Amino acid sequence: MHAYLNVEYAWLRPYGWIESIQHWPTMWHMEHTAAEEWNGRFDRVRECLRSQMQRVFESGAIPDLCPDGSARRDWGGNNQFFFREVEHYIKMTGDLAFAEEAEPFLEKALWQSFAEYDPVGSGVIGWGTQIGNQEDFESTPGKGAATGIEGVRMMEIMSYIKSILGKPEEAEFYSAEARRCREEWYRTLWLKDLGRPAWYEDISGELRLETTYHGITYPILYDEIDDPDKASALDHLLHRMTGPEGEIYQSNHFGDHAYWGVPTWGMQCGSDMQPFATAAYAAVGMKKEAVRPLSFIARRVCGSYQRGSWPETANEKRFAYFSPSAAVFSQAVIESIFGLKRDMLENKTVIAPCIPEDWPEASLQLPGVKISYTSRTNGFSMQLQIEDDTRKIIRVLCPPSLRVTAEAEGRKWALEPELHCGWSSVEFEAGSGRNLTVSCSWEPIEIRCAYETAAACGDPFSLLIEGDAELIGVEDRCGVFSSLEWQNNKLTGTVRRDLLEKYERYGWFGILNFARRMLFLRLRAGGREFLHPCVLVSLPAVYCRAAVAAEQNSVLVEIWNQSEKALTGGWKLLIGRQLLTAEGTVLPKQSGTIVFPIRSGEILFSPGKNKAALQGPIHYPLEIEAAPEHAQVVPIPIPDEACKPSAYWREIGLHPSHGHMMQGPDFFMQGLWEQYGAIPILPSVPLSLNPNGFLPFSKEKHPIVTISLEGRKMKKLYVLFSAFIDNHDVFSRIFRAEAEAVKKDSYFRPVYLYDVYYPGTADMGFGNAVIAGFATYAPDTDRSEVPAMPVAPGETDYRQAQPPAYPQRSLWCKNRAIECCNTVFNLLELDFGEFKEMKELRIIASEADAAGGIFALAAHV
Repeated sequence: MHAYLNVEYAWLRPYGWIESIQHWPTMWHMEHTAAEEWNGRFDRVRECLRSQMQRVFESGAIPDLCPDGSARRDWGGNNQFFFREVEHYIKMTGDLAFAEEAEPFLEKALWQSFAEYDPVGSGVIGWGTQIGNQEDFESTPGKGAATGIEGVRMMEIMSYIKSILGKPEEAEFYSAEARRCREEWYRTLWLKDLGRPAWYEDISGELRLETTYHGITYPILYDEIDDPDKASALDHLLHRMTGPEGEIYQSNHFGDHAYWGVPTWGMQCGSDMQPFATAAYAAVGMKKEAVRPLSFIARRVCGSYQRGSWPETANEKRFAYFSPSAAVFSQAVIESIFGLKRDMLENKTVIAPCIPEDWPEASLQLPGVKISYTSRTNGFSMQLQIEDDTRKIIRVLCPPSLRVTAEAEGRKWALEPELHCGWSSVEFEAGSGRNLTVSCSWEPIEIRCAYETAAACGDPFSLLIEGDAELIGVEDRCGVFSSLEWQNNKLTGTVRRDLLEKYERYGWFGILNFARRMLFLRLRAGGREFLHPCVLVSLPAVYCRAAVAAEQNSVLVEIWNQSEKALTGGWKLLIGRQLLTAEGTVLPKQSGTIVFPIRSGEILFSPGKNKAALQGPIHYPLEIEAAPEHAQVVPIPIPDEACKPSAYWREIGLHPSHGHMMQGPDFFMQGLWEQYGAIPILPSVPLSLNPNGFLPFSKEKHPIVTISLEGRKMKKLYVLFSAFIDNHDVFSRIFRAEAEAVKKDSYFRPVYLYDVYYPGTADMGFGNAVIAGFATYAPDTDRSEVPAMPVAPGETDYRQAQPPAYPQRSLWCKNRAIECCNTVFNLLELDFGEFKEMKELRIIASEADAAGGIFALAAHV
């Protein structure tokens, strides 16, 4: 009733539904139409869609409407919503006359979308802000996961419209285009090792690896990927983008989820996105998971504060009466939980309930529809009152089962369900009567997988299948194992050593975020074969860090050993041209410290990080923290003529998709040169600012920046930079630093390479005051913390990997950081291992929107 009233209050005839009668008194995305159709308000839907068509822009773009009936265009547009709404209305009504009326508007809007968001004709579209809803800070400036699939779906809907209007050749053209777009989407974005798509590929061909909630849910809702891929993609949604109450978050792209705030900007658990998670879970029969996002929002709506008002975001303390979310909530209850779908052109109504077995009963009442559902062990019964003569198709979603029995109005069926990948489904036609009693039951296949979920890279792995199924093979499409064999229902193998290698560059955030991988067991039961998903949480075999203990005249190496092997024996530590040795043991799945005495002479250390190599039971590249008393570190001036004034950051650092995120751009670098002559990020390292400004780098305007080092002899170069990046740059390489030494007698040019990744070795350069509290660095963050490893028996995942706390600011960057005057600086430490005559430093911007400034240099000479 609350959802109904929120939508009813918002209706403004004939234009549509006001978004929020409290504080957004105009219209944006018309997500209300499906719920209103189930409420019998077909006249409203027609009026709304016609109002948009009457005011369509000359380009073909579908408008937002104002209360006075005038048109405008906000965010990335409304074309994708318009397509969904028209298709849903036509199927609900069978209104071919309206399909004919809408056809030219759909066709023009389709090609307008591809012209705007796929200018090179790749077949994979991007989008401006809000490919979904409540994403003011998130756009897709490249070939995108959610956006590309929306492009595929728009092509499919266009094909459908042409088909029902009797235009088969045009229908086939759009169907072929949809296939082309889908294949290109998969080729461009699918991350085979993770079993899910990347977020987008930018115009430079660089991927952003961590996608959004609709990058996962839309391909499932539109049935564009196969069953194992659905299982692996949803695993990430469930275990890295879902909070303790089952709420899902729009993305992990920001330094905070604003759980207690009101933003609907692209990082939050907004009320509009929960129903899409419900629909995706329902599509694969995940019944308990499907109801939790809706329950989360329902508790807020019915709580003591909102008292029926629909919030935009979970815990906001204002009365939004946010009508789009109320509408899609209703649609999810009707179409996902009760599984009600109608297609008047095919004369059918589908009922596919996705109701948890621990719900004893549930009921739904709509104009012309009444469903009473009763659960029972391994089955259900329903009383259906549907006031039309459509064929009533019952779709049963259940665990993997060999047999489903059904009964309706005296007829009985013994059905063999389709075995998917962790669930089964089967359909039968119960008749076309208006009052039906239906009962279904299934015989689940008992499948028990006994194994330790978490395993270190390179470790042996074993899994035992118990129950009714026989293990006959494995599909390792994510490439989790270097070897596998199976017999007698036991799987043994070895986890690949390099499974996390390409994600470790993103620091702890990368290690935790990309830890979960999926293995698919090929099972046989009752003469039938099927795939069954099993998850593996991959852990780094070891993690090491080191520091000089001057008072002990030694180097301490801390080792976290996640492997099953004891690390014992003789250890060697190579530092430049000197060797330290030690004896010691670190037991399996424990941590320990190896002490390397410095026995003779002095080792050349620079302040901060020093390059070293650990050998012995393991081989590990190390950085040793040191604070030598007598190291001579001097500033390296940045040439005056190369500097740009502070205001220049706006020309290279205002990302084309920043949108509202720049809440306080005037605060960035405000008073920096007046308050600081040097940035105190590391004691004894003088990082002096040039009073003329900073040295800019930018993929678009300053792709390669060269700084002469004039052949000066140095052991280490310190580069103080601030990255003008935001949430759209997450999980990408920002720039490469090339430090070139004087050639002398070497056969080829001696160039030291250092790649800077975000997250991992860079933060957003903007402080919280600049970007509304979403900075990745905060001064009170302890970045020395090592995440608690899930190595104890029975531990199945990282404890801290759950929003809204995750991703914690401690995970974002391992390099030193400091905030001065709302500007976050990172320190890049380039250690050459010995004194070298250095010719020059080059900064080469990598991804399409990479930009930043070099603010100071220093060298250990």
